[in-house]
Amino acid sequence: GKKVVTLFGFLSVKKGHRIALEAAASLPPDTLLLFAGDRHPDDTTDYVPKLKEVIAARGLTERVRITGYLPAEQIPILMAATDGGLAPFTQSSRSGALANLFAYGRPVLASDIAPHKEMAHEAPSLLRLFRSGDAADLTTQLRALLNSDAERTALQQSACAYAERHSYAAMAEETVKVYQTAQEPV
Repeated sequence: GKKVVTLFGFLSVKKGHRIALEAAASLPPDTLLLFAGDRHPDDTTDYVPKLKEVIAARGLTERVRITGYLPAEQIPILMAATDGGLAPFTQSSRSGALANLFAYGRPVLASDIAPHKEMAHEAPSLLRLFRSGDAADLTTQLRALLNSDAERTALQQSACAYAERHSYAAMAEETVKVYQTAQEPV
């Protein structure tokens, strides 16, 4: 019975979990913020324990959940429950978080960092953007997204199309075309 907003992938500073926590306090009580992931195996920092402390200290334990590592067979279930994906990254994460959200056709609200702007330029209805680092704008944009079935549907369709255009199969086909063109007599 809740709206689920998912920040998917390994938990790390550059993914902007803290700004998402700032926004979570201002979201309606029927909205659950889900951090779907855990500490990266190579991460030796105390980021995740500190994140859990912040969640508890702000009284957000009922509104923010950390799933921990998810086996592959649970990801489709998580994505089906996700009403909106969140990518408040402070820098490019070089992770598969966005790719997974797109592949599952989830509408995404993302920070306006350069890589997200580039994707939005290529596919104008792919992402809803908010001002990076601005919790108030994140909250405003997220409320608007969650309250607009039409926009979420458009973003979902665009996400699926983008994922299809950027799939491994599509990249392989394009690579073959380049090689074939290079082999053609001049």
